[in-house]
Amino acid sequence: MATILLVNDERILRTLVAAGLRRWGYDVLEAAGARKALRLAARRPVNLLIAELSLPGCDGLDLARRVRRVAPATEVLFLARASSPEPLERQAREGGFAVLREPFAVTELLGLVSARLPEASPVRKPPSSSKNDEERRRLRRSP
Repeated sequence: MATILLVNDERILRTLVAAGLRRWGYDVLEAAGARKALRLAARRPVNLLIAELSLPGCDGLDLARRVRRVAPATEVLFLARASSPEPLERQAREGGFAVLREPFAVTELLGLVSARLPEASPVRKPPSSSKNDEERRRLRRSP
């Protein structure tokens, strides 16, 4: 089972995302900030870091570099708020990192996670985002 380290200072969002990932069979470690995230990464192998791009006291890029010093094979996915600085988001994308802008659909997140962890299949497969997109379009057309 793949281990995901989820770092987000918004407790409600962190809790909801973690619950969704656990539901799909991933082992999720949670941290509200960089300090705790680094302690968790040092104690236990992490396959994927999902971090807010703008964290208090430490941006997500710096956190990713520090986590990769401990575990070089760690995959990284950033979450970006609408208020995230554009240069930081651009720097993340140019560095080859995926950036998912908030608000996002759970299927988008699960698709990006499973793409980064193909060898560590979850217990349940994430739903196809194209299937969900098709369903959303169908519902919009309904009176």
